[in-house]
Amino acid sequence: MRYVNFTIIKLIIRTLGFLYCICLIPVKDCAGAQKFVIQVAATKTPLNIQSFAKKYNINDSIKELKSGDWNQYIIGSFDSYKSASNYAHKLIKINGLSGIYIRDIEKDSSGIFEQLKKKEALTYFKKEEQVVLAPKPAPIKTELSGNKQTDSLKIKTDKLEVRNMGNYFLHLLLTDFEIKTFKNDLVEYGENNVSEPYFRFYLSFVDFVFKYPFAIVLFVFIFFFIINIITVLFVLNFSVKEKNRQDRYLKVYGKMYESTLLAYLFGEIDWDRALIQLKHIKRKENKKILISILFNFHENLKGEVDKFIPEIFVKLGLHNDSLKASKSYYYHKKIQAIRELTYLYPEGAAKIIPKLINYPNDRVRAEVQISYISLNKDHPFQFLSKLTKPFVRWTQLSAFYLIRLHQLPVPSFAAFLTSKQYTVREFCLNMIIYSQQFENVSAIFQMLESSREQTRFLSYKAINNLRLFDGKRRLKNRYRYETEKNKLEIVKALRNIGNEEDLNFLEIIIKSESIPLKIEACRSMYYMNSQGKERMISLTKEYDSKLELFISHVTDPRN
Repeated sequence: MRYVNFTIIKLIIRTLGFLYCICLIPVKDCAGAQKFVIQVAATKTPLNIQSFAKKYNINDSIKELKSGDWNQYIIGSFDSYKSASNYAHKLIKINGLSGIYIRDIEKDSSGIFEQLKKKEALTYFKKEEQVVLAPKPAPIKTELSGNKQTDSLKIKTDKLEVRNMGNYFLHLLLTDFEIKTFKNDLVEYGENNVSEPYFRFYLSFVDFVFKYPFAIVLFVFIFFFIINIITVLFVLNFSVKEKNRQDRYLKVYGKMYESTLLAYLFGEIDWDRALIQLKHIKRKENKKILISILFNFHENLKGEVDKFIPEIFVKLGLHNDSLKASKSYYYHKKIQAIRELTYLYPEGAAKIIPKLINYPNDRVRAEVQISYISLNKDHPFQFLSKLTKPFVRWTQLSAFYLIRLHQLPVPSFAAFLTSKQYTVREFCLNMIIYSQQFENVSAIFQMLESSREQTRFLSYKAINNLRLFDGKRRLKNRYRYETEKNKLEIVKALRNIGNEEDLNFLEIIIKSESIPLKIEACRSMYYMNSQGKERMISLTKEYDSKLELFISHVTDPRN
């Protein structure tokens, strides 16, 4: 048994084919389904229809019916007497026709029209030297003979009737005449394209839509929803195929390039032979594959082999593309180019990196600063003296990582504490604490006067971690002017650099400050020395027994 290989494309094709076959249902003449037409002329001598239509500017198709000696000419197709009457009124008023009336096709087929023609008054008018007889019914005569006030009243009544039919929504978008014309066009389309068994259902559907016009919006929404689904299916199918193609492409060329370059690096083949095996290296996609392979070699191959990787990068001419991309206006291209030059062409990177140290974009500047540290291992932080843009947090973390990874020489960071960028000053304070640079004491004390809370906080932290006893007096003097966060750091510092002279200061904090400060003051007093522990116990007995809870808290090893 054979199975159909199901795909989204085949499903869509079969669905569209099925809909197309439904639309090809044999179409029959549906003239019998129409109810009313407009007779524009009736003569015993046949008229020249083309000249007649041109004379009265009639754009509708004119049909000729023969009844005995009479040649009758009709236009239009209407499902109600009212719509036919409105259109007849338009022909009389605009086209200048006279002596026209409405014919009921169904009743006329039973012989009633012949009886009406004998009873109705006849209007005579001259048309191309022919005498034309045509019935003149009352409704049309009333509209012709009425004055402007009657016509205005008639128009208002028509509008009111239309609005009462539930077409208020349509009137927000279309006029009365446009609505009627649109409906007549739909009916005429059905007459010409819908087979007889389905025509009455089609007419009832059109009436329903105009009675409840919100259905139009619903059907339009459904139509666009279906189109959207088909579009999404096409896009998904194309995306999956394109992704599979790219994966196969990368796999084939990646494996070929990697094996060839490894053979060259380990001396199995010479460069000329390797260049022959490296096919289609001028393609943009293939250049990206080569660069990714060289990056992989740089990360994983060390020793003597590592020095040949930049040589391959230059021999393949990839450095020219990277130098060009480093001047791009697109940030992601510039960043990628800087990374490629830094690791695969250091000589070229060293020429452009210093020019981009203060680049406006944070991401590009971060990549440039990291590259500067990697390329200048003797003086990795020299750029801090020239930095006029913020030294972002991510770059600070990356710089610290490079120091630990490559064991870079650490400069005296006090030299950069005069920088105008607070990010540089705060980074230097952190590095002074980490590197335990005691020679920077005077510069740290100057940072206590900074207007930034974080800078002062790091200064207090440096005094605490470096055990700078000379700064204790400065801490106590600045305590009352500091924020809650910095007050906590000052109290923590007194635990390590304080003595019995500071017990009164801590006692005042325990009696008057907030709960966090009280807890930290209790901890500092308790662990400062033996005198502090005795003072803490005596305060518990004399001042407040609740301090026992604080002592229990600070002595708990979990805290």
